[in-house]
Amino acid sequence: MVQTLPVATPPRSMAAILCRCLAITVLALFALPAFSQSCPAGQRRMVFPPEGHFEYWRNTSTGVDRTVEEWWYSESRGKRRERLPFTSGTLDEYFDFAAQTFTQVTVTGGTVTQCVQFPISQTFSRPSIGTGCFEHVSDENLGGLLPVERWYQRSGITVTMDVIALRLGEDLLPLQLFNRQSATIYTAYMNFSAEIEDSDFSLPCTPTLMSGSLETAVRDAEIQLGLPAGTLTNPGTGG
Repeated sequence: MVQTLPVATPPRSMAAILCRCLAITVLALFALPAFSQSCPAGQRRMVFPPEGHFEYWRNTSTGVDRTVEEWWYSESRGKRRERLPFTSGTLDEYFDFAAQTFTQVTVTGGTVTQCVQFPISQTFSRPSIGTGCFEHVSDENLGGLLPVERWYQRSGITVTMDVIALRLGEDLLPLQLFNRQSATIYTAYMNFSAEIEDSDFSLPCTPTLMSGSLETAVRDAEIQLGLPAGTLTNPGTGG
């Protein structure tokens, strides 16, 4: 298992979510198939392992819209769960790709206040940092804690994505992403664990089946919860 030092409890309001520095420590090596090999020689595509749990903190270019999100995912089960914390509760999204369902659960003050389910037509994919290939640039050092590496994705001579990754034998685990083509310029991946249980994907309620537009429902949830536009849209895509 690879994990980081514990991080603080998310801030008390969504608008006040802070982007924290990443402090990493390795307790054990875990061999991860972190990259596919469908790239030119010397380059790699960044893909997370088939089963896992991690947090990521996204910081936009304005420095105002910051979000914290938590993912559980399992290729063998064909399921994924995403959680966003709020002042008084959480919003969980459950994807069951075998059953082709998407369930949205809102918990406020410890009580389920919404539990709705929509049909989907999607296939499971592991979380990844895009579909492009990365090239090794240099070995780096984050405060002397770990040997890490910097990888670039380029468009011509322009660097479009800059990733700091941890070397685990022949594999890599992404830790930090600087995306120079998006309003979300910085993402920190933390607390990765390869231990996943069936209970991580169990619904806490019996959902109401919906026949309307999933995209409309998700956007309505963003507005209702005061989330930046696009935080919940395009559900079902990898990280």
